[in-house]
Amino acid sequence: MKKYLLYSVLFSGIAGLLVACGQATDYAAGNQQSEAVPAASGDAVTAKDGLVDITDERRKMMKNADVTMRVAHVQKATIGLERATAAMGGLVMQSDIRNEIGAVKELPYTADSLKRVRVYETSGLLKVKVPAAHLDSFLNLVAAEAQFINSRNILVEDASLQYLSNDLKQQAEAGDKSLDRATVLSRKTSEALEVARTENNLEASKIDRKIDNLNIQDKVKYASVSIAVVQPEKVDMIIVADVSQQMEAGWGTQLLNAAAAGWSFLKMVLTGLLHIWPLWLLSLLGLLLFRNRKKLLARVKAA
Repeated sequence: MKKYLLYSVLFSGIAGLLVACGQATDYAAGNQQSEAVPAASGDAVTAKDGLVDITDERRKMMKNADVTMRVAHVQKATIGLERATAAMGGLVMQSDIRNEIGAVKELPYTADSLKRVRVYETSGLLKVKVPAAHLDSFLNLVAAEAQFINSRNILVEDASLQYLSNDLKQQAEAGDKSLDRATVLSRKTSEALEVARTENNLEASKIDRKIDNLNIQDKVKYASVSIAVVQPEKVDMIIVADVSQQMEAGWGTQLLNAAAAGWSFLKMVLTGLLHIWPLWLLSLLGLLLFRNRKKLLARVKAA
């Protein structure tokens, strides 16, 4: 009996020692893995004493430009800038050309045509993305197309800190073992739903930061340029058919129509006169009495 008891005590001690060694090994491995996580994968924008120099190419500089100008011919200038964008490896995001009609006047030209004179103003809007390295060259081409520049604005935004912040937070979340331990503990306490929500929020946060950094990289690589162009007012003259003349009937048809209209008018007059026959009867009686008034007066006196 004592022998079996001794074996049980020894077996329990060995098992406890193995469990303790396993926990210590897991904790040490977790610490080593946490320490093995690099401080930041965004070292591209950092130096020993902070961020790299402001003129360093590793900075996340986002460039935007807006130009408003007058050109000799909107369509030619727009097509030229679209070709320059493609030649520089850029992309046209929007190209809009429209005409605004002003005064319109129609003058007689021939017997059945008119000269239509219109005053119009053409304007256009061009939005492009060009490689940031070629922005200055592209803006020089834009200025070469201009007769008069109303405004020119270049905006450079430094997104280095935002990029570094997203990168550091993403790596901190990836190397955080406390969340894994909390997850295991929560599962042991039957809080699986809350654990799932936490993991989903964590994954969504990682995706958002990754997309944000990709957006920053895209804006750093390609500069956005918006160009509003307008040209001086011009006159457009075209010969158009005189619709009112073409809608009129021929001379012979007009005569026939006039005769028919006269006959219709005569019938209308006769019909109207017939409608007032009592007036005609009363007028006739009045006329007879007026012409025979002397005879009527004499008969009255004789009576």
